[in-house]
Amino acid sequence: MSATTTAINGNNGVKIAPMKKVNTLGKRKKSIDDEFDPNQFYVSLTSHAEQFGVEPVRIRWGQKLPEVRGPIVGTNRHHKYRNAIGAHGGSYCIYRGLAVSIHSGLCSFDIGVASGAMTKNSVPDLTQTTPAAKIGPHPSWADPEKVRNLWLSTHGMYPYRIAANASPLCAVLSAAQIVTMDPFGHCVLEAFPEHFQKGYDIRPTIAVTKAHMDLPEIQEAVRLGRLKPDGKILKSSSQLVITKAAIDPVWYLPGVAKRFNTTEANLRQQIFQETNGMYPELVTRTDLKVFLPPIGGMTIYIFGSVEGISDPTKKLAVRVHDECNGSDVFGSDICTCRPYLAHGIEVCVKTAQEGGTGVIVYFRKEGRALGEVTKYLVYNLRKRQEGGDSAEEYFNCTQTVAGIQDVRFQALMPDALHWLGITRIDKFVSMSDMKYDAIVKSVRPGIEIVERIPIPEDLVPEDAKVEITAKVFAGYNGGSVYKVDEETLKSVKGRGDNEYDEVIIEKHWRGLTSRNVCDFFMEEVNKYREREDVPPIITTSKYYLVSVFRDDLFVLAVVTNEISPLFVIEFLHRVLAVFRDYFGNFDENSMKDNFSTVYQVAKASSLLSFLSSTLLEEMLDNGYPLTTEPNALKAMVAPPSTANRIAAMVSGKSRVSNTLPDGAISNIPWRKSGVRYTQNEIYFDIVEEIDAIIDVSGRMLSC
Repeated sequence: MSATTTAINGNNGVKIAPMKKVNTLGKRKKSIDDEFDPNQFYVSLTSHAEQFGVEPVRIRWGQKLPEVRGPIVGTNRHHKYRNAIGAHGGSYCIYRGLAVSIHSGLCSFDIGVASGAMTKNSVPDLTQTTPAAKIGPHPSWADPEKVRNLWLSTHGMYPYRIAANASPLCAVLSAAQIVTMDPFGHCVLEAFPEHFQKGYDIRPTIAVTKAHMDLPEIQEAVRLGRLKPDGKILKSSSQLVITKAAIDPVWYLPGVAKRFNTTEANLRQQIFQETNGMYPELVTRTDLKVFLPPIGGMTIYIFGSVEGISDPTKKLAVRVHDECNGSDVFGSDICTCRPYLAHGIEVCVKTAQEGGTGVIVYFRKEGRALGEVTKYLVYNLRKRQEGGDSAEEYFNCTQTVAGIQDVRFQALMPDALHWLGITRIDKFVSMSDMKYDAIVKSVRPGIEIVERIPIPEDLVPEDAKVEITAKVFAGYNGGSVYKVDEETLKSVKGRGDNEYDEVIIEKHWRGLTSRNVCDFFMEEVNKYREREDVPPIITTSKYYLVSVFRDDLFVLAVVTNEISPLFVIEFLHRVLAVFRDYFGNFDENSMKDNFSTVYQVAKASSLLSFLSSTLLEEMLDNGYPLTTEPNALKAMVAPPSTANRIAAMVSGKSRVSNTLPDGAISNIPWRKSGVRYTQNEIYFDIVEEIDAIIDVSGRMLSC
C-alpha cells in the first residue's frame, strides 16, 4: 500500500513525498496535541531552563491512537518543545557531537572526515525510510486503564474497543502496557503527519527492514540434512531471508517504576546519581515522563511471515538472547551463547518452513548488563581462584567482582514481544526461568508458552560445562536433557589460568594433516588436571598423536599410518636434543627467540616465503626422518650467535648453507668431515641384543 505524508528535508524545508512500502496505522484522526493545559507549571532548578522543554509537546503514554498519544520529541533543534529527557541514539549521540564539533571547527586536528561532518541543524529526510513490513498496531500497544480514563474524561470523544454489550465501566480489558519502547517508533511519518507539517523534528526509534543472513551453522545444518532449502525462507545458497527491526529504548518512567514496584521519584533519583548527574532533568523536570536512556537497544529477527507472529493459530518459535560479543561474534567457548543462538535460529527456520514464524530478540545486555570489562574480570577470577574454574563458584565470582549476579532485569524484556503482538509461544528456545517467568507473568495478560527447548548437550563446548552446570543447579530448566545434583556441581571444572596455550611452531608436510589438529590435541590435553598425566599416544579416528612433554612444552608428531610408537618417541627426543645443542635450553623463550633458526622465514619482494633448508626441513625430508646429528645439521644451518644475527640483518641473507656438507650423506653422519687423527686407533661399542619372552613370575618362556 502507499500513502502520502509529509517529511522535513534539511535543504528545502517541507517536502511532500509519496510514502511507499506499507501502511501501518490505516485511517486516523487529527492529532490533539495542541490541547496543552496552560495551568500546568513547574519550578526549574536547571541552569539552562530556557533551553529545555518550556512548552513540551503533550504525551499521553499508553493511548492506542497515535494522534492521541503524541510524538516523542527528543532532538535539540526545538528545545522549547522537547518532551523527552536524554538524546536519540543513546550513547551514539556522543559521536554526533564529535561530528558537529569537527564541522564547526572546534577540533584543531584533521582526521579526514570533514566531508562527512554534520551541521548542528541537520535534519534527515525520512521519506524513503518507512518500514519494509507491517508490524502492528496491536491491542498490547495501549494501557487499557488510560484508554478508558480518557474515554470517560472526554465523554466518548476517543473510543476504545470493549466487549460486545458491555458497559464501558465494566469492560474486560486485556491489553498489556509497553513502557520501554515507543510502539509508534517505526511509523512516525504515518502517525504524526501534522507535527511534521508544522516543522517538528521527530526521529524514528525503530527501523524495520529486510535482509539476507549467512551463518556457517545454517550451512552445516543444510549439509547434514537437518534443514532443506525451500527457496523462500532458506535459499539454495543456504542464505536466510529475514525481516529485522532495530529498536532504541524509550522509557516511560512511571511505567518502569511500576514494573519494579518502586516509586517514580526513587527511580529518577537513583538513575540521576548512578549517571553522576548526567541528566539533571530527572530530578528537576518531573513533568517530563519520557527518558531516552544511554543504553544498548535490541534487534528483532523474524523468519517467515510477519503477520503470523500475532496469529495464535500459527506456530511460533522464539528465542530471547542477551548479547555476548565474545561468543556470538568471536566464538569464545567459555559459554553456550553462540551455540544456543545458532540452535535457536535453526528452530525458528524449521518452524517458519512448517508454516509458522520464528523470532529472535537480541538484546544489547553484554555480560548480564554488567558490561564486557566486568565480564572479563570475572573470567580472570574464575580461573585464578583456589581450585580453578568450577561450577560451584560460578555465580559467586560474579557477585565478588560486580556486587550482584545479574542486572538484565527481565521484567522489562516482554515489551518487545508485546510490540509484536505475541500472545502465544509454541517453542521457547530458552532454559532461563527468569525469562520464562517474565513472559508468562507479564502485565495484562501474560503470554502462554507451550514448550521449552534446552540447548542440545552435544552443542555445549567443553569449557562451557561450568556455566551450564551452575545454571541448571541454580534452577534453569534443563528439561529431560540436564540433571545436576550437588555432587555433579562440585565435580565440574573448567580451564585453569595456565591452560590457554599457544602453538609456538607448527610445520605441515604434504597436506596430510588438518590445520586444526593442534587445537584438537590441546582439547585432549585440557581433559587432564596435570600435564604429566597426558598419555604419550592419543588415538583419533584419523591420526595417532605422539607427544613428549618437557619444560612445560609439548613436542607433537602427528602420524597418519601404523608405525612403531617408540620410533616416533625416539625421534622426538632427538629433536629435543638438537634444540638443546643449538640453543642451550629448550623452553618457550628460547624457541621464540630463535624462531628464525628453527623455522626460518625470509622476506623477499614483500612476500613471506618459507626456505626449504631450515632446521626442521633438514631433520625431516617431506615428513620422513632424515638426520638428527647436530654436527651434520650445524654444517647446513648455522647455530644462532650475535655475529650471525648482525650479518643476517645487514645482508638480508639467511644462515642456511647453499651447499650440502659431506657428512650429511656419510655412513657416519655424526663424524665431522675432513677430520684427521694423529693416532691410528679405533674404538667400537659392542651392543648385544636378546629377544626373550618372560612371564609375570620372571620365568623365561623362550629366548
